[in-house]
Amino acid sequence: CSLWSADAHYLSLIAEAIGRPEDAKRHRRDAAEMNDRINAKLWNEDLGIYCSRFWDNEDGTPGDFLTRLTPANFYPLICGAPDAERAQKVLSVMTDPDQFWGEWILPTVSRKDPFFLEQHYWRGSIWGPVNYLVFQGVKRYATPEIRIAFAQKSVHLFMDNWLADGNCAENYYSINGGIGGRPHYTWGALLCLIGVE
Repeated sequence: CSLWSADAHYLSLIAEAIGRPEDAKRHRRDAAEMNDRINAKLWNEDLGIYCSRFWDNEDGTPGDFLTRLTPANFYPLICGAPDAERAQKVLSVMTDPDQFWGEWILPTVSRKDPFFLEQHYWRGSIWGPVNYLVFQGVKRYATPEIRIAFAQKSVHLFMDNWLADGNCAENYYSINGGIGGRPHYTWGALLCLIGVE
């Protein structure tokens, strides 16, 4: 939902740039309506964060939240869905060193999750595309200090491996910053684009 809303927002900017104001208006409306649905359906007050959830039940009651925390819980920041209070709650989870923050960010599951120790693919490792997407939301809501720290940590992760072995990895271990997955996979360079942005 968050990526769909962000797409609608960027399509509105493109439509404006090419002189299609009605299309731009429609895309802006689509993004705003999706953000309203994200806030109405995906905010988990008990956890203080957005969560994916199952479809509504046949009787119309809301489906259960999925409560395994991953960087996808931060995606509503990308599209501008949260108000300032909710955004701060989301950022506090992201910057909690017991969950996602630390020397190596962002693991694909919370450090508290039993899968974290596996450090295999989507069970604790770090992916450049995930960091890049989350950074788009960090730019919208975080303080300059958090934005800078996020960028420095991302670039540091890439450059340590690049300078040591010339590797641009598919993913990285969030326990030691080493190479996970394939050692030559171009999307790892998105970690450096965060620094450029």
